[in-house]
Amino acid sequence: MASAKHNDAPAGFNRRALLKLAPVALAAGAVPVAAVASEETPVMKLFREWETMMRIENNSLDLDDDAFDALVSKRNDHEAVMMREPCQTATDWIIKVAVWTDYGGFNIQDRGENPQLWAEARALVAA
Repeated sequence: MASAKHNDAPAGFNRRALLKLAPVALAAGAVPVAAVASEETPVMKLFREWETMMRIENNSLDLDDDAFDALVSKRNDHEAVMMREPCQTATDWIIKVAVWTDYGGFNIQDRGENPQLWAEARALVAA
């Protein structure tokens, strides 16, 4: 039988001690992510709406040009509202970057072109 003195484990720590900790670890892992996460921020709410708009847009490719352009215009307006909403968390900032670049499909602007986005990043890093 292996003991602590043979496997570099701390003295008094063995398989039995580890098994006694298992229920605690399982209980901690069973907490839903939503219970741990903070409340949804305004940026997160706008992001959920944006995802719906993108799904509708991507499923509407058979529309005539004017109707499709109207969907794109509505989404663009929504993105502008989202970009003006202040970030409350680093996740908010990541959401804005994902939306603004269409998940990397477009280049992100530098601080000269989009100073507000980068000012938010500096503020979040300093927090």
